Amino acid sequence: MALLVSSVKDLEKIVPREEAEELYRYVEMGGFLRIEKQGGKITVVYPSRKMIKERLEELEERRKEIIYQIAKMRRLENRKRLLDPLRIKHRLLSLIDSEYRELAEKIEAERLFEDKRGRKIIETLQKNKEYRERLKETLDGSPVYKNRKFGEFVEKIKEVKGTLLNGRLKRLEEARERVEEEIEVLKGLLRWVK
Repeated sequence: MALLVSSVKDLEKIVPREEAEELYRYVEMGGFLRIEKQGGKITVVYPSRKMIKERLEELEERRKEIIYQIAKMRRLENRKRLLDPLRIKHRLLSLIDSEYRELAEKIEAERLFEDKRGRKIIETLQKNKEYRERLKETLDGSPVYKNRKFGEFVEKIKEVKGTLLNGRLKRLEEARERVEEEIEVLKGLLRWVK
């Protein structure tokens, strides 16, 4: 006789939890089972072995994709910094041009790379000596810049981007954990299937 099980209460009537933890976990995840009970032996008829294996393959692919996305997001930050031509030129100019280096330190140029406006400032700073002189005069003479950091707006943007990135990474990690849990449950379920 086949029994349809869609809740933990239904399953408790058939088998104790300590004997069939995998079945309980599967039902708790929202799955339902069709069980045959013959002579005290329980066999899962639905889902079939073929269905479980197909689902496992799908989940393994999904897991690989999530892991790839997580790794890609983590590598992206480092790669952007290493291969950025503007950063490379900045480092070179900082080594050879003391005037540029002094001004770059004053405006905390390293903080400006994270934003389009900041990048334009650095690019102009690298290309235009007249702009450097005007900027230096402004920074030295203006009371506004004495009490403010030049790259404050960039820090706020960087903070928001970091929050968004961390949120996305957290969601991907949670998705990976859910997929891995389902894989584990389905592998355990296989021992009950005909």
